[in-house]
Amino acid sequence: GAPIPTGHASVPRSGSAQAQTGSQNGPPRYRTEAQMALSQAWDLYYRVFRKVSKKSSQNTKIELKYASPELTNAKNLELAVPGTYRVSGSAVKIRSFLPTLTVFPTKQHPRKITLRGEDGNNYIFLLKG
Repeated sequence: GAPIPTGHASVPRSGSAQAQTGSQNGPPRYRTEAQMALSQAWDLYYRVFRKVSKKSSQNTKIELKYASPELTNAKNLELAVPGTYRVSGSAVKIRSFLPTLTVFPTKQHPRKITLRGEDGNNYIFLLKG
C-alpha cells in the first residue's frame, strides 16, 4: 500500500537540494546576510542592555544644577518644609536644596531630594510620578 502521512512537514537539512537552491526561503546568500544582520543587531542590543542593566542596578545621582537650576539657586524661601507647619502658625522654612538627587532603579524611578531647613536640619523627600 501507499505510505501513511504523518502530518509533519519535512524540514530541509542544510545539505538538501532545497536548502542549497533556496527555492523555499529565498537564496541561501540572502538568508545568510539576513541572519548575520540580525545577529549583529542582537549583539549591539545586548551590549546596550548590559550597560543599562549595570547602571540601573545602582542608585543614580543627578546634580540638581542640571535637573533644576531654579531649585539650586533657591535660598531662604518663605515656603515651609512640607510636614513642619503647625496650627500655631510656626513652620520650618526652606533654606536650600542639597545639590544632588538620587534616582532609584525601580519601575517608576522615584527621586530622593533633600531640603535644608532654616533650623539646620535636613528633610528628605521621595518624589514619585
